Amino acid sequence: MLEFSVQFDVAGLIKELNIIADDIQNPADALRDTSSQLDWIVDQTFRNEGRGAHRWAPLAPITIEKKGKGKKILVDKANLKGSFSGNIQGNILEYGSSADYAAKHQEGTKFMPARPPIILTDSDVNDILEFFIPKSLEKST
Repeated sequence: MLEFSVQFDVAGLIKELNIIADDIQNPADALRDTSSQLDWIVDQTFRNEGRGAHRWAPLAPITIEKKGKGKKILVDKANLKGSFSGNIQGNILEYGSSADYAAKHQEGTKFMPARPPIILTDSDVNDILEFFIPKSLEKST
């Protein structure tokens, strides 16, 4: 009969689990990274007048007449674009616009098509989720 014994020193495992728990309980870096990523998404959306398959509706002829040809959609003085920011309070990131009319552009109205300044793709969501993977796990994979 074969006999053997195995001993485990779990001190290293406990140390790693404590690091992971700390990363999860203190998501400040991940929230800051998320806010920066959302800033980039808003910038790209305004630059490209939409994102991916979600292009903004063209301007109405009357609007083109007022603004002039070749003008960017939703850009007059860049007030709307510049109104987006993130605010971190504890473990919560609030991201949005201080412009009272931003929701009208995000959702559209009876007389105006939606031209959402924030368009998240599946890839964006995956990128943001990766900010919340503890750095200690990234090292071990």
